[in-house]
Amino acid sequence: MITGMSVATTVRRALGDGPMLARMSDVAAGLPAGAVAGAFLGGTLTGPLYTGVLAFAAVSLLFLALEELLREAHRRDGRPWVTGTLFLGLLVFLLVEQLIR
Repeated sequence: MITGMSVATTVRRALGDGPMLARMSDVAAGLPAGAVAGAFLGGTLTGPLYTGVLAFAAVSLLFLALEELLREAHRRDGRPWVTGTLFLGLLVFLLVEQLIR
């Protein structure tokens, strides 16, 4: 949900306050084409290339979520320790996940 809201806000800022419905419908019309292309490419990739694409997608989503969290944290409280604790929490989460495996 956070990623969807982030994308919607970014698109709104980029497109301006003009005829928003027409512009958003153009973007929405491109989604099925992207889904078909993604399904085709996802079905043909194997091995390390497939793993690399999935890893890139996961890191991209993590980046978007962290970017939004950092913006909100700096808007409310701009102290550097807020950023540090966010990254420390993420690092601890990743380390615990690796230890569980």
